[in-house]
Amino acid sequence: MLRRATTYIILLTGVLLVGTAQAQVPVDVTLRQINEIAQANIDALNAAGSDLVAGDITSTQEGCDGFLYDFTGSICGALVRFTAVVMSDPLNSGLATPDDETGQPTRVHVFVRDVNADTDGPLGMGGQIVDASGLGSKLLLKGDVITVTANVSHFFKTLQLDPVTIELTGEIRDLETDPIFDPIAVSTSDINMSIGPDGAVQVNWDNISDYRANFVRFEGVTVMNRDFANDRPNIRFSSDGGTTSVNTYETSLRYRNDRSNYNPEFNVRDDDYIPPAIGASINIQGFLTYPGVAGSDPFSFAVPFGTLLALNPMEDSDLVVVESPPSVTDIGRPTGVPGANPIAISADVTPDPTRTITGVVLKYFLSSDATTTLTLNETSSSGLTHNFLIPPAPDGDFVTYWIEATDSESAVTVSASLNYRVLLNGLDDISDIQLTINSGEGPSPFDDVSDFMNIQATVTTSEDVSGFLAVQDGTGPWSGIVLERTDELNALDLLPGDVINILGGTVREIRGPDRFDRSGDVTGIEDPTIGVVSRGGTPMPYLAMTTDVLQDEDVAEGFESMILRFDNVTVITPQADAPNDFGEFRIGSAGDDVGVRVDDQSDSFSSSFNDGLNVGDNMAFIQGLWSDTFGNMKLMPESLDDVGVITDTEENELPGQFVLHQNFPNPFNPTTSIRFDIARTGHVKLEVFDIIGRRVMTLVDGERSVGVHIVSFDARRLSSGVYMYRMVSGSNVHTKRMLLLK
Repeated sequence: MLRRATTYIILLTGVLLVGTAQAQVPVDVTLRQINEIAQANIDALNAAGSDLVAGDITSTQEGCDGFLYDFTGSICGALVRFTAVVMSDPLNSGLATPDDETGQPTRVHVFVRDVNADTDGPLGMGGQIVDASGLGSKLLLKGDVITVTANVSHFFKTLQLDPVTIELTGEIRDLETDPIFDPIAVSTSDINMSIGPDGAVQVNWDNISDYRANFVRFEGVTVMNRDFANDRPNIRFSSDGGTTSVNTYETSLRYRNDRSNYNPEFNVRDDDYIPPAIGASINIQGFLTYPGVAGSDPFSFAVPFGTLLALNPMEDSDLVVVESPPSVTDIGRPTGVPGANPIAISADVTPDPTRTITGVVLKYFLSSDATTTLTLNETSSSGLTHNFLIPPAPDGDFVTYWIEATDSESAVTVSASLNYRVLLNGLDDISDIQLTINSGEGPSPFDDVSDFMNIQATVTTSEDVSGFLAVQDGTGPWSGIVLERTDELNALDLLPGDVINILGGTVREIRGPDRFDRSGDVTGIEDPTIGVVSRGGTPMPYLAMTTDVLQDEDVAEGFESMILRFDNVTVITPQADAPNDFGEFRIGSAGDDVGVRVDDQSDSFSSSFNDGLNVGDNMAFIQGLWSDTFGNMKLMPESLDDVGVITDTEENELPGQFVLHQNFPNPFNPTTSIRFDIARTGHVKLEVFDIIGRRVMTLVDGERSVGVHIVSFDARRLSSGVYMYRMVSGSNVHTKRMLLLK
């Protein structure tokens, strides 16, 4: 009620929101003009077929290039003005992480349709406004007519409109009777076309201009897959038995279960969204977007190629189940570490309202005898819940199980499989936690399990240096893990070589660097209980590897959270994600031109460390924690001591003279990199002085070998101003200035 009253008050003033004034004059356009793509570019996309790569579509995160945006007459990058009707409720927008204090998202997504659809039809008239400037677009209501001045941009492959001003015209369209709100009837082949066998699909490029960001409806489609792997469940559905398909995407708060920390004014769910069962017939509508994903199977639905338009349903009513086989949900898992006792498993089975359940069984097999599938009937049931008891399994075995439910129409639903591992002695070494069911890439069998542990391990990283807290209990695969840095753990001030006992905690598969500081997408122990066994022991040795060994993702998984060392490696590329520079580079051992990633995000490195590298540079060694962040396995050195002498081989020769280079960046805040070249091995001193000559820091004071060296200068405790840095090596003295601006 308050929101509607607020909107009325604003309508009386005539202007809802005004952003920062722009000197540039906007171009008056329709959304169809914004969505238009040159035919030559469409032809090129079609011609590329399955050889199309993400860089052809658009090679940068936010730039007007690639076939979708780079052509004569493209409006990408322009300041435009258009008038449109609000088609989605802004308070359903849930794609952005909210502020911890206010619960307000960093951006609000609003779908609109151009008012010219009244006369020219709806094709090409859809748009997605992404308000990241706090213009208050959350106050808009479905049916509002707005005139928007916006910059046309894109995020990876998703076209979006960044508003500068949003003005209400004073007109509110009728949601119930106005045809402008009608969805466009489509099939999955209209949206994503088949490009080969096994369900391989790609955007139907001939239609992308018509349907991108538009409101569409699919009638009587069949659910082919659904994803319960995380709190952002999605489905894949098809109009033609799987030849073509479309996935859902969780822009709306109504279709995701991970947004409990939003401000209460937003439409956060009170209960979890449960996607319809595989095989269900559904009617579904929403807005089509091109998410910033591409690859062999970006939605984990076993869809080859996977460059797809996805559907964003925004309201609960956008998804209606017409007819469904049984739905199997809430399948139980052991809450502790299974031992010698049977394991109780429960599952909820829900029939279609027009049908009844005629049978529910649990099937399972053991890793020691994977060829034999065993069937268990339920021990009891209560309402929708069915209970089973899996007999004890041998020590060390993985047990894989699933539920099969049959209804009165003989429809059978087979649930996704789960697994657990039997350990008669509990968790007494790290491999018990880390080893996966396939001894390769995958989650821990104890994900989300809290239990007693008795693991003695050696600290391998200096948490105060890099922010990592990792431990190992051996040097073989599966022997490393990271610990969540709690206040209690930080107070212990653990150092490499310290030995601890891990006595308890919760195993977590972490996505993103939120619980283990700089480590993410890894298995870790949350809120660990530990005891200190000894301090000051011999640090665990770095395990010497060559980069080619880690090209196999299954092998690489086994060394997660272990400290590795690569000797005599070559820089393959200074920017692993070029043209975007995220501070990662690639290095390779002899004969390996693919190599592995290195991440310099430790505070010991300046943000521009990799800017000082060149293709072909040799590193005497590089070592660090082998980890996984943002979907990529990589080496994460803690400090510059973990990087050996860098020999600049750009001209295939060692430095012929002593050179102190200008720091980069300059000016800087608060870190910068200083490079110096040494022509002969000898003692080097590199010091920093303030403007009146007082020494404020010594960066190097010791012997250095011939080659190129890079050190980082962290000035966060110094005030702004001019500083001098001086290198002395024998009779060679070099001095330069740098500027710290805070």
